[in-house]
Amino acid sequence: MLPSEPTWKLEPHTEAKHDILQLYLQAWFPIMADYAQKSGANRLVYVDGFAGPGKYYGDRDGSPVIALKALLGHSLWRRKLVHLNYTFLFIELDSDRANYLERLVTSMSIPASVVTHVVRGQFEAVLTGELDALETGRKTLAPALVFIDPFGPSGFSMGLVRRILGYRTSEILITLNLRALNQWCLPIPERHAEADRLFGTQDWRQCLAISDPEAKEAWLKRTYVQQLRAAGNIYVRDFHMKNRHNQTAYYLVYATHHPRGLAVMKQAMWAVDPSGVFAYSDITNPSQPFLFDTQFDQMHSENYALELHRQKGAQAVTYEKLKNATDQHEHYLSRHLTRALDLLVDAGKVQPSSRKRGRGWPSGTTFRFSPFSPSQ
Repeated sequence: MLPSEPTWKLEPHTEAKHDILQLYLQAWFPIMADYAQKSGANRLVYVDGFAGPGKYYGDRDGSPVIALKALLGHSLWRRKLVHLNYTFLFIELDSDRANYLERLVTSMSIPASVVTHVVRGQFEAVLTGELDALETGRKTLAPALVFIDPFGPSGFSMGLVRRILGYRTSEILITLNLRALNQWCLPIPERHAEADRLFGTQDWRQCLAISDPEAKEAWLKRTYVQQLRAAGNIYVRDFHMKNRHNQTAYYLVYATHHPRGLAVMKQAMWAVDPSGVFAYSDITNPSQPFLFDTQFDQMHSENYALELHRQKGAQAVTYEKLKNATDQHEHYLSRHLTRALDLLVDAGKVQPSSRKRGRGWPSGTTFRFSPFSPSQ
């Protein structure tokens, strides 16, 4: 029997974060299953640091349960995903929350191929111990998604984050709480060493001379992203979460080695914010469904068409190269590429080597761009 229901209320921006996590995992599991089949790997790993009790007030699922359901309830579970092994590591420092989560997970119907561990402890210490044990045994971390979701800005040093990203098949999704950092850490010099560990550098301290709050926040986020990218060939995409006062709650920051992962994460974020701003505010009606907005998509496709023409003017470029560049683009999706090419072809600014088939262009199509003129 589970203990009494948690009284922790699910905020709208937290629900939006969970939507992004769920959408990404639903795409991540099949993609990584294909990778495992080709590479000979037989296990996928999901780590939830700061896991919480797994439930919110009103019987709303927390991230550990969302992750399990994203796998076990997947439409491809029986046909494709069931053949792999999975490890879910849930780390929680608070004893009551850890105990609640343990009982909650135990009450679920989980097959033997899916192993769950609820570990009571501090995230950095626990995961460092796990990685030390792997490396001592000359083993490597299986393909993993590590979700780091603390209340504040401490407990996950850049050293640990970079160590995780040192495994090329590992990805990270981080709740970066710059609001808490500004309120509780930066005004107190004795706490600056904690910020040094968070950023992995003292470069962040230059923001102490910035008086404008928005400019300071932008500096801190930019510094953090730069430190992630310094780990080597890392793609990063962030999403701005705002509270009911329309102020920054935190940034959801994603990092991966693989452009396909970036493309999938962008799709998940666009689903939560169809405007393409990559932001969510609790002022938005949380009961309103997230609908595909053709007006926003048209606007972004037109902007992408202009960007492509400016970059590729007087060049001949294959569709595959354009698609790869779009996957790596920090903003646009493949559907924006398709529409942007349509607009350029219709305007006579691009000549394709083959005709469009249905909604897409055939593989191997080459697009010859006319010279770009700023007056166009």
